[in-house]
Amino acid sequence: NYDVYLSDVLLGDGERAPTLMLPGMSGYDENAPHFEYDVEKCREELKKSYWKAEDGRQLFDVGFRMSAVFNVGNTQRQTIAEVLQAGLQEAGPQFVVETVGLPWPAFNRAIRASQVPIFIIGWISDYFDTHNWINAFMVSYYAFKQRFPLESRLEFGNIALEGVQITDPKERDAYYKEVFNPKFHEFASTIVLFHVLNRNYEPRYVKGYYNNPAYSNKWYYTISK
Repeated sequence: NYDVYLSDVLLGDGERAPTLMLPGMSGYDENAPHFEYDVEKCREELKKSYWKAEDGRQLFDVGFRMSAVFNVGNTQRQTIAEVLQAGLQEAGPQFVVETVGLPWPAFNRAIRASQVPIFIIGWISDYFDTHNWINAFMVSYYAFKQRFPLESRLEFGNIALEGVQITDPKERDAYYKEVFNPKFHEFASTIVLFHVLNRNYEPRYVKGYYNNPAYSNKWYYTISK
């Protein structure tokens, strides 16, 4: 439920992410295909499942239980898990999501071992370019942790390789919009949420601070009193 998360948790300080890359990057498109909160559509999709129990009952009748895992102490990620939990309960009480908090080392260990059905994570650009996001999420880092099929990794790897070699900015932007964004939406490996709008406060006597979204902390070298 994107609206509830934006209003009740982010207090409006966030922008819905329509696709993987950040605003300002090649391929970012506010009109890219993306999912909306639709409980009835969720029910329809669950009813289409071909899984059956031994007694012939289908998935929608039997339901399931799974874990949504976050690093303990991160209340924002915990709330994401709880919002997901509440949404699936609307689809049917037989669909149970258990929210599980793990210490950071155990959280990372479980993800690396591909033991987690859903994990909540954030990402800060290593460098401000679309390739960093496509490669990390769809080809290498998370693609292995989520056990993408080999053919899918190769497909997205070819897209990433083709895109990063395009030198004309307009052509590169169009390539990601036309080729990557629709395939990313169809593959649906990630529930993309929001670009969070962070704020910073400091006393008036602090000089030299500037906001660099590529850093997860302050760049103290430039700061003085």
